[in-house]
Amino acid sequence: MIELAPLYNATYSLAPPRIMEDTPSGTLVLFQVTSGRVEGERLRGSVRELSGDWVTIRPDGRVGALDVRVTIETDDGAAILVTYCGRTIIEGRPGAAPLYIAPLFTTGDERYSFLNEVQAVGKGVLSEDLSRLEYEVYELR
Repeated sequence: MIELAPLYNATYSLAPPRIMEDTPSGTLVLFQVTSGRVEGERLRGSVRELSGDWVTIRPDGRVGALDVRVTIETDDGAAILVTYCGRTIIEGRPGAAPLYIAPLFTTGDERYSFLNEVQAVGKGVLSEDLSRLEYEVYELR
């Protein structure tokens, strides 16, 4: 049986998106993550540079496929790369449907090496004005 253990809550601030329409795979919506914070019992830190959120809206306009890279610097100085893919249903206004994600972690810092073995899942919401993204992230056990 699958167990879910809370890992962290995340809040990201986003720059206005750059939109590329009519690509072969659909519409690309490119977000720069300008700042953010993750808060959990075993992981606390801030989003660093080189973080971005790419969404591909399929040609039928119904599904958004997420491809995200976020760099976290923990409060005690460790660097952690968080990568995840996911899905959201596009329904009317932005933020109307939740975003579902499957994060993976990469770090060379021994204090956080447990993350290299974690498969996580999360559920998020995007603000209507596209400036803020919030997630609840859980470790699968």
